[in-house]
Amino acid sequence: MSQSLAPDCTPLKHAYDACFNNWFAGYLQPSPSPHYNGRVKKEGETDTEAQIRDYQEKCGKAWKDYHNCLLVRSLLFL
Repeated sequence: MSQSLAPDCTPLKHAYDACFNNWFAGYLQPSPSPHYNGRVKKEGETDTEAQIRDYQEKCGKAWKDYHNCLLVRSLLFL
């Protein structure tokens, strides 16, 4: 995995990259409806909505942590 543009954010970037890669591998695996990747979809939820929800549940916090780290570092340079 590559380094972050802000070196002190690199551990958060690596955590997010690992999470995303794991999620994406599951995303690429076809799964029959009404289940999405072994999870039951919520009523009225499309496959795409289930995928988005799954991503947010699994990797949303890792993304926010990394993104916030970058924002803080960029504000320091203003």
